[in-house]
Amino acid sequence: VTNMKTWIIRFTTKGIKNIDKLTSVNFYNNSVSKGKTIDLEKKNIKGIFGINGAGKSAYVLAVDIYNSITTKSDYLVQDFNKNLLNELINKATKELFLENVFAVSKEDDFDKVEEVLKHTVVIYSSVNEFNQKIYRISEKLEKLRGNTINSNYEEIYNVNDGKLTVSDKCIDSDLFKDEYSNRLDQSTLSSYLLNSLAKKNTDEELGKGSLFLYLFYTYFNANSTKCFIDNDDIHDGIRFNDIAISNAKISKMFDNYIVTFRINGDIISRDDFDKYQAQVESLKRFIQILKPNLKDIRVDYRIDGDNYRCNKIFVYDDYEVDEEYESTGIKRIVKMYAYLNLAMKGYKIFIDELDANISGVFLDRLLEFFAENGQGQLCFTSHNIMSMNILKQYKNSITVFGETGKVVNVVKNGHYQPVNLYYEGFVEDSPFNINSFDFYKSFGMEEK
Repeated sequence: VTNMKTWIIRFTTKGIKNIDKLTSVNFYNNSVSKGKTIDLEKKNIKGIFGINGAGKSAYVLAVDIYNSITTKSDYLVQDFNKNLLNELINKATKELFLENVFAVSKEDDFDKVEEVLKHTVVIYSSVNEFNQKIYRISEKLEKLRGNTINSNYEEIYNVNDGKLTVSDKCIDSDLFKDEYSNRLDQSTLSSYLLNSLAKKNTDEELGKGSLFLYLFYTYFNANSTKCFIDNDDIHDGIRFNDIAISNAKISKMFDNYIVTFRINGDIISRDDFDKYQAQVESLKRFIQILKPNLKDIRVDYRIDGDNYRCNKIFVYDDYEVDEEYESTGIKRIVKMYAYLNLAMKGYKIFIDELDANISGVFLDRLLEFFAENGQGQLCFTSHNIMSMNILKQYKNSITVFGETGKVVNVVKNGHYQPVNLYYEGFVEDSPFNINSFDFYKSFGMEEK
């Protein structure tokens, strides 16, 4: 990122899938405020653990929906998104609560905090007179006034029933009140404004204290946060939040060329083909750590207008394999690599089930490498509790979602290591009271 950086400090959600109470995860300590220094050394990694159905994947989905609705002005009018929300929004709450507390760096010092902002979006589900499901949003942006993220906040703007109210302290508030006050029942202000300005191709000054500056911070933070979600959780093959930035005006603020590798072929512009090949080379080196007998990844391509349609061929000593026929683990690494690459470069990355189909040793060494060298933040969900043995050496790095939705941070307790505390049922709300004889009846057997 060219001239600024943001960090997620806390993300809270409620009303997605089985999460029916406020669920917060802290990604840094609470003592963050304007002018303070952010020190991410050994604090940039977070593992979320818990039993099946505890809400780990739902939490990552909530982050992804927040990113999408904050950056895409048409998100709530697209049928596939509405169908998706119909499946995901908790049927009891009928609304999805999303709240992101994030810090923005100074332009001349990435370790110093310029502002701490709290952005809250609520998506409401209802049925109109034609029995069609419709979605509306309310929204609020606030800036921190105290010395911790639990202190008082000052409101910058809020949107209720599509009506925009802006703080009088924002020097350009009249512009926004006049032009956008009745168009925000289905779009966030950041997505609507920045996308509409890009279409007009007009430049706005990012003056200190201006509403536009705060909106840009919010957009930038969401657009530099990416989620990798397993295909099983992306209904009907819908992909969430592509790495590509469609908004040309805003994309000038991002200088990283990263392609999301696909298994059924990548579509690359001719101008970017050299960069793409360089990234394939980096992907090869990454996979060779796990699979040293991989000799090369050859790119086969055909011209399609201004683009190249590329296919990756995995080359070994005596044979070659089309990417489509590689092992499940290798294919997952191919798709996940771009997100890990972005985490190294300063983005905030959420990966659901990072451990799936991947060697435990490879995963542990990868976590160690990122914790020591990553410039961004990496949050992942996992069922592999042995990763706790790596994470325990880093601060606030192990979080467990309990059976009733309680969020617990796990640290070493006396002689008990986090993995033992969890395995032996000593983590609050996560009792491991399963015994081998519990399976007898489920397989039609009599207990011995």
